[in-house]
Amino acid sequence: MVRGWGAAIVATAIWAVAPATAQTGTPGNPAASLYLSPAYSETADPAADLELARTLARASNRRILLEVGGDWCVWCHVLDEFLASDAKVRDALAGSFVVVKINWSPANRNAGFLDRYPRVGGYPHFFVLHTDGSFLASQSPAALRKGKSYNPKKMIAFASPISRLGRHALSDRDRWGRAVSGRGYERPLPDLRFGSAVLC
Repeated sequence: MVRGWGAAIVATAIWAVAPATAQTGTPGNPAASLYLSPAYSETADPAADLELARTLARASNRRILLEVGGDWCVWCHVLDEFLASDAKVRDALAGSFVVVKINWSPANRNAGFLDRYPRVGGYPHFFVLHTDGSFLASQSPAALRKGKSYNPKKMIAFASPISRLGRHALSDRDRWGRAVSGRGYERPLPDLRFGSAVLC
């Protein structure tokens, strides 16, 4: 009897959270379902979005990826188009992260929220957080580019080590940094905490 109630509670919790992760963006855009919220929003509450992401991350044993950018950012749109067209990369990111878009724009810099993270030199920018929402790493997607788009192998390598992290041995940052930088990049990635960034 207890097992039946436990399963019912878990199913109810998943059902209650599932609508928040459903695709609510542009119809026909498969990348929209990757994100907690499929668009950068100047009116969104990033703290509330992070709290929901923490709940989903704990339930699914994934990290949280904050993607900071805005509708004004050319490379943010390139990233959206890339993820819409590459199911393998999209699946790799979705398997490792709960992805949250955080708006940064002249109209709303979300300074109160973003000030807790390292300074960003360009957009889009990734902040990787632990399941509990604490800071793990900072990464510029500029290091993951290839020509006028993004490199699928680099993007998959970026996501892959996250899903294999255990709870023991080295710190998460060391394990993740070593796994990412040792995956056959054309050149080593910059320091994840203080990664280089290129302005749009």
